[in-house]
Amino acid sequence: PDWQLDLAGRTIPGAKSAPGHRLKMLPMDMVSYQSNGSQPPTIDTGKMAVTACISTPGLDQSRDVVMGEGIDTSIHQKNPLVLFMHKPTLPIARSFSPATGYAVTNSGDATLATAFFFQNSPESEQVFRLIEMGAINGASVGIRPKAGKVKQMMGADEAPYCVIEECNLVEWSFVTFPDNPDALIVAIQ
Repeated sequence: PDWQLDLAGRTIPGAKSAPGHRLKMLPMDMVSYQSNGSQPPTIDTGKMAVTACISTPGLDQSRDVVMGEGIDTSIHQKNPLVLFMHKPTLPIARSFSPATGYAVTNSGDATLATAFFFQNSPESEQVFRLIEMGAINGASVGIRPKAGKVKQMMGADEAPYCVIEECNLVEWSFVTFPDNPDALIVAIQ
């Protein structure tokens, strides 16, 4: 079958949507399926790769807005680890593939990242299997705002919030409850 996931122009052949059809939750229809009419493939567990929307410019539960075009990945590119629940002692994957290189990109308003799980780590495999089952569906960024690039704003509800115009990506994580409700898994390979 000729199935592929199109992430706003970035195609991942053989990708499958995460359980619960979370693809609909991404803004601006950035993710769509293309098919020749056949059924999608089963998950290729040999790759152990998961793509997630790790940031959008939506207001998160901490009342922050992170502008995707202002996310500087240069620090993360040097050590592209992916964590579980932001625990620095629990790296489970890397956002780097020898075949395709660094795997964090800005796609429109969203920042997308692919994690390539460590295949000989019991913790890594456990998190991957929980994602595969749909028990874990969220993602989150660990960032450091750049000096002078955070604006305090007042919302329509008269509650303050911060707009982070520029920041450094330090890490990103798979999480059970993402602070940004649109930071979700979009594909499992």
